[in-house]
Amino acid sequence: VPNLEGKRLAVAKKALAKARCSLGKVTRLAGATVKSGRVTKQGAKAGAQLAAGAKVAVTLKPPKAARHG
Repeated sequence: VPNLEGKRLAVAKKALAKARCSLGKVTRLAGATVKSGRVTKQGAKAGAQLAAGAKVAVTLKPPKAARHG
């Protein structure tokens, strides 16, 4: 499993496909969108060995400009 943290969803999806895995459940934190959000958490740790086609869940955080705080 590749390290997906900090990547946009489209880039993470391509990295998973290259590693013969697929995208699982996508959870969006408040303010995150599929286009602008970045992966903040992944279901399988980077470097983990999974069966071909295994799904990896991710959590998206909003881009820095969209955060309130």
